[in-house]
Amino acid sequence: MKRGKLWICLIASGLLAMSYSFIIRTKFEVPLEEIESARNAYEVINESAYIIKHSNGSYIFHSQNDDIPLGENSVKSLIQDGFIMIESEEYP
Repeated sequence: MKRGKLWICLIASGLLAMSYSFIIRTKFEVPLEEIESARNAYEVINESAYIIKHSNGSYIFHSQNDDIPLGENSVKSLIQDGFIMIESEEYP
């Protein structure tokens, strides 16, 4: 009985070790065009991007390429990431 449990443990350990010794991969690399999902993606730099808080309570994220409306959770996350907030009296 003890030998049977020992053999089961040894076989299970061996199979586990063997499973980490190889990787199943495709023969061909996937073209980069099929991997990229956002064609209009661009880098946002903290120094040239900021958050605008309007007097009506709405938020806009301004960067060199676009203005994007934001929600409360996104604003908190961006402030934690180092972006500054500017208050504006104008409506969007």
